[in-house]
Amino acid sequence: MTTLEIKKELHDLIDKGDASTIKGFYEMLKSYIVSAKNDKMIADAEKDIKSGDVLTHEQVKNIVAAWRNE
Repeated sequence: MTTLEIKKELHDLIDKGDASTIKGFYEMLKSYIVSAKNDKMIADAEKDIKSGDVLTHEQVKNIVAAWRNE
């Protein structure tokens, strides 16, 4: 099934669904998107750690102090 076919079927399901079904689908999709975004952020952070692209505690404290002074 192509992406276009899936989108059409989803639209059909939404058009036929009652308010409760639509709300449930919306919450499920929203939760999935947030979870996927968090998973990507974690994977990116793990790559940074492995490559040594991290800040020391002192560096972070200095950055925060600079923000507060701006």
